Amino acid sequence: MDLANLEAPKGIRMNKIMPGVIITDMTKQITDPALKGTEFYEAFINMIPAKKFCPPEAIADAVAFLNSDEAEHIVGAELRIDDGFANHC
Repeated sequence: MDLANLEAPKGIRMNKIMPGVIITDMTKQITDPALKGTEFYEAFINMIPAKKFCPPEAIADAVAFLNSDEAEHIVGAELRIDDGFANHC
């Protein structure tokens, strides 16, 4: 039994967010739109099926939803927010 199922009877809902490449200060050497057309940028973006990097707001929205009453029945979910990157690898 996984941890999410062990904690569920206590009213604790555990889910997993699995992000792809998020646009942050730490990743700007990869995600900066000014790099479009460079060999490095194009090689990296071409590994992502949706051909885009994920804004941090997309992760925040998913976390907010999973923390809401609307998600009260979601336990042990693995939510990929990666523009298809994991499916491509």
